[in-house]
Amino acid sequence: MPLPHLILLGGTAGVIGSYVTTPTDVMRVRMQACHHTKSPPLLRSFVNIFKTEGMRGVYRGAVPNAQRAAVVNGVQIPTYDVMKRNLLAAGFETTRELTSVRACLPVS
Repeated sequence: MPLPHLILLGGTAGVIGSYVTTPTDVMRVRMQACHHTKSPPLLRSFVNIFKTEGMRGVYRGAVPNAQRAAVVNGVQIPTYDVMKRNLLAAGFETTRELTSVRACLPVS
């Protein structure tokens, strides 16, 4: 697959994943910032945010988070794929498992 396609697909995957996980991320941040000795359970936290702020509150910060995820995944996924292909083509490893691990090293 050509590099521009990998970048586009990686960025798209980052945006989709970010929007799917934003509600749980919002709840996690709110629960961590809670000054009470015991934060409310996850479901109660979600209901409280939804009742007081609506869907906008549940998805607060989704756009900047999606932008960050698009850049990170738009670089990370193509880098991994190109490195793995280059390692296999150069004959560095005979097993795909070791090549997959080695291809992750420059990205991490």
